[in-house]
Amino acid sequence: MSQDREISKSLSMRKYLSKAFLPALKRSTSKHLLTNQIKRAAAWPQYAEMQKRPGMRILNEILRTDTVQFVTLVWNYLENTVAKAYILNENMVIEEESPHLRLPSKDVILYDDDDIKFFSSIDNEEILLKVMQNYILGTVSEALRIINKHPSSSAAAAALQFHDYSRLCRAHRARWDILALPGTKTHPLPFFVFFIPPWEFGTEDFTEFTEVQRFQNGDLDAPTTTVQKLWAVIHDTCRHRGRFFVVSNYTRWAFGEISPDDRKILITAPFEAPILHFDGTYKATQALGCNAVEMLVFWMAWALGHGRATGTGTGTQE
Repeated sequence: MSQDREISKSLSMRKYLSKAFLPALKRSTSKHLLTNQIKRAAAWPQYAEMQKRPGMRILNEILRTDTVQFVTLVWNYLENTVAKAYILNENMVIEEESPHLRLPSKDVILYDDDDIKFFSSIDNEEILLKVMQNYILGTVSEALRIINKHPSSSAAAAALQFHDYSRLCRAHRARWDILALPGTKTHPLPFFVFFIPPWEFGTEDFTEFTEVQRFQNGDLDAPTTTVQKLWAVIHDTCRHRGRFFVVSNYTRWAFGEISPDDRKILITAPFEAPILHFDGTYKATQALGCNAVEMLVFWMAWALGHGRATGTGTGTQE
């Protein structure tokens, strides 16, 4: 990984995040990108482990977040908080290189041949999960550490590191992984990431998942569709634990919040992530001036109470 040394001398976190991309991915045995989006994935299997007695899953309504309202919150956070932060080393000194920021950023951080070789050999789901945890979520955690000026060895910095919590909702041949922030003693598991590989959850699957919908008559107690199964996973994981979460298939991201009584969820439309291809070309995607990486930084900060009164949501779930 290399950096433009002249640019990075005064690199603001705002500039880095605004130009950040997710790397394209492929298997070593194929020329086709894993990040090429499919419309529909094969239906998920029936999971005996997910069957519940009638009435056990109380989530009954999915609502859609207003996109303009959400993006306005993101933009205000970026302009009022992130714009004041500069890339620092672990001793909180502005430096030319920050090895924990691992996503490429146009004209700032570029991948070298070793990076490209690694991303061209994503041959199993375990490696893919490491990309999500170490490159994407690790970068966001480091960005928030810098923004909030936490020393790298502090408990506050440790609370920003994602851990595998898939044990909270296991099933044979599960299509999902669950990552979460450990939080603190007074605020445990404040933020979840539900990750599904892109070949297991297509663009139309994602759109259907985030649509306004109601569940009744035990729909989620014995889920039959892929969408119902994923909502059941989210219900079981978040209930009595945490309110804020993200759902991602790598190429798309949606940001959600469960109500205090666990009966309603508010979720955004799926936002497409900006992807940097191996030949240096890129597909930049923004929603009203913000990209999915910036949204992820904001939503994680929001879940932790940065920029809002701790314990409140976006205002629509109260």
